[in-house]
Amino acid sequence: MVEVFVLGAPRTGTSVLFSVLNQVVRLPGLGEGHVMPLYARLLREHAAYVASAPAETLAHALDAAAFRKVVMEHLRAFYARTLFPGAWVDKTPGAEAIAAAALARETFPNARFVLTVRNGIEAVASIQRKFATSHEHACHIWADPYRAAERLHEDVGEYLQIDQFEIANEPARTAERLCAFLDIADYAAEIGAGFAAPRADQLSSHDPSRRMTLAEAGWTAEETWMFRHICSGQMRRLGYGALLDAG
Repeated sequence: MVEVFVLGAPRTGTSVLFSVLNQVVRLPGLGEGHVMPLYARLLREHAAYVASAPAETLAHALDAAAFRKVVMEHLRAFYARTLFPGAWVDKTPGAEAIAAAALARETFPNARFVLTVRNGIEAVASIQRKFATSHEHACHIWADPYRAAERLHEDVGEYLQIDQFEIANEPARTAERLCAFLDIADYAAEIGAGFAAPRADQLSSHDPSRRMTLAEAGWTAEETWMFRHICSGQMRRLGYGALLDAG
């Protein structure tokens, strides 16, 4: 019995991770969650409104802490009713979901958190192809979640970080790490096979056995500058800094 939150930027392996947990381990879940970000936003708005309400208004008497407890009870009941009590996988990519991880931890104290990462150069290129968005927006879609993730350990404690490159190139070892973290060792071989299977949504012609460098991205000078401006900090924090300057 395990409750799993899968977090990360889009196009970094969240879907393949959800797929193996859902289809191999048979953890109930839908393709996308997006529940925790919504409720975290609701609680922030409620607390801010109560704090700013004039003393002569009824809203001033609202108890934000009590409301938070009610919301958490509602969320536990919702997940148990909609998915399954004590065993499910919730995959929600994006910065807001990572920022909501503290609420997820408070609501589900026994949940496990997995953060997927990917070289930002490859991820931004994939985001642009998948979503037909601007280069600048694609850079933010990748970088903003990992800025939010800087406090993930503070918010949830121990979590597992998995690189999409490792899923593609070391599927058996990555499956073992995942299964050890989730205490589901019996599924390691099946999950490893799932990681090794061809991807239907493979959008890049780049060789997945090696990491793409910034020089290989084929971007204009302006796009290259934009990527450096928005993404360099997170690239270096995640250990991809050498790819910014490699030829």
